[in-house]
Amino acid sequence: MNRELKTINPELFLLGEIWMDSAEWLRGDEYDSVMNYPFFESLQNFWVDEDADSRDFMYALNRVYSLYPEQVNRVLFNHLDTHDTMRAVTRCGSLDIFRQQQAVLMTLPGSPCIYYGTEIAMEGGHDPDCRKTMPWMQIEAGEYEDHQAFTKALIALRKTYPQLRDETVIWHHDPANPRLVCYDRPGKTETIRVYLNATEKDIPLEADSVFTYKYENGILKSNGILICKY
Repeated sequence: MNRELKTINPELFLLGEIWMDSAEWLRGDEYDSVMNYPFFESLQNFWVDEDADSRDFMYALNRVYSLYPEQVNRVLFNHLDTHDTMRAVTRCGSLDIFRQQQAVLMTLPGSPCIYYGTEIAMEGGHDPDCRKTMPWMQIEAGEYEDHQAFTKALIALRKTYPQLRDETVIWHHDPANPRLVCYDRPGKTETIRVYLNATEKDIPLEADSVFTYKYENGILKSNGILICKY
C-alpha cells in the first residue's frame, strides 16, 4: 500500500491506528505515523495513580518518545480521546484534570489531535456514547464559549512559540512537591516552562506567565496550570 500510494503522490501522509508500540510499522515502508495510544495511556495513568510522582510521568513519556525515530515523534498523532474511548473529560472525572491534560497535549512534541467535541469538553462514556452528535444548537447559543476559548488559547500558544512544536523537553522534579509536573521547552532566545499542579495544595510560583489556569497572585492552585517564559 505504501509503495503504490506514494508512487501516485509522494507527499501522501499515511497514519495508522495501532493501540500499542508500533515500531515495526514505522520503518519507512508502511505508515508515516500512528495514533499515539501510549501517550494517551501515560497521561491517564499519572492522574489515576495518586502515588505516582513527576518522575514517573517523565519516565512514562520518555518511553513513549524513545519508541520511535525523531522524524516519527515530530508527527505522532497525540490525542486525549477517540471514537473508541470514553470522552476525555468523562474519563478524567474532573474538568481541571481534563484541562491539565489539554495543556500537555499542546506543549509536547507531536501532532495534537482534537477529537470532535473535545474542544468543548463534550462528555461521553464508552462506545457508542463517545460518538454522539455535536450539540450544535447549544454551541450556537454560546453555552460552550468558555471551553472553546480555553482550547483556542492553547492552540494560539503552540502557534506562537515554535519550541512547543520541537522535540527537546527538559524535565524537572521538586522533591518537596513530588506531583508538581514541570518541564521546559527551550527555544533559540527564550524557554517556555510548563507547570501542572497535580497536588492537593496551592504552590507559590512567581513567573512571567503566558498562559494560566487557577493561578492568582503568584499562587498556582491545586489542579492549576502555569505556562511561563524566561
